[in-house]
Amino acid sequence: MKKFYGNYLYKQDLLVIIYFIATLILPRDKVDFHHFGYCFVEYESVVDCDYTVKIFNPLKLYNKFITISKLNNNTTMFEVGATIFIGNLSKDVTEKLLYDSFSNFGVITKTPKILNSYMAKKIKRFGIVTYGSFESSDAAIYAMNGQYFSGRVIYVSYAYSDNSNVKHGSITERLFSENIKLSHDNLIRNYN
Repeated sequence: MKKFYGNYLYKQDLLVIIYFIATLILPRDKVDFHHFGYCFVEYESVVDCDYTVKIFNPLKLYNKFITISKLNNNTTMFEVGATIFIGNLSKDVTEKLLYDSFSNFGVITKTPKILNSYMAKKIKRFGIVTYGSFESSDAAIYAMNGQYFSGRVIYVSYAYSDNSNVKHGSITERLFSENIKLSHDNLIRNYN
């Protein structure tokens, strides 16, 4: 870490001037322990983060411009992983029909997707629906698995994670989801 204008003011101290930091992560090389030139700062509230980005952008420090941006400033930060797979869909099923039918079980956070799998002269259609909570996805799986939907028996289960052989809905994801809800509720409670 370097000094700032002759004072012993470190980089994290520069960011503490605005608000208190909850976490500071400065990634370093594992061999020579030199930092990579960037860091991750977590503030105690979103308001503190927004204010820091507003005040310090752009910031010139040691004749270099430092850009500060907000990571995950969209709603996907609160995505819990309650994604279900709906197999054996007929050709008549549209994304709107999936949304209308499966939104009865809870809030759908992403637009449902219908995908085709081409297998030796046969096209298999399946859908992906993402819910905002595991309670909603559990209810959808329990109610819709093995039921007739647009003339075919559909199979509903948790979808596989991206580039993985692990399905959504694991205990780890459920605990992570509860942790996100608690931290979000605390954030709202502290903000008000």
